[in-house]
Amino acid sequence: MPSKDDRGKGRSQGATKVARNRTARRAAKPAAKATWFVGKKFAKRKARKHARRRGDAARTAWSAALIYGPMAAEVLGVVEQPKPRRRFPPFLAGIAVGGGLMYLAGRARTA
Repeated sequence: MPSKDDRGKGRSQGATKVARNRTARRAAKPAAKATWFVGKKFAKRKARKHARRRGDAARTAWSAALIYGPMAAEVLGVVEQPKPRRRFPPFLAGIAVGGGLMYLAGRARTA
């Protein structure tokens, strides 16, 4: 049984003979071409799979940044906190308008 080194040398010598022989090159061409097309499809499929994974990770990171980004900016002091809204004036205006409407609705009409 030949050793690993001898087998490797035999393979390389066989490949050299095929490379030098024009007929052998022509015969090997269609097989190599088919292997190339199959390999190309496989590589594209694998690349799409990786791209999909990276896209999912990017979407997750982006949504987390959208949700937690403003809160983190406030806590870290990058952005000043918003002023508390003044709710009392609109509340009083609502009471005044509502009271006026109730007055008008309940008033006795003379025809």
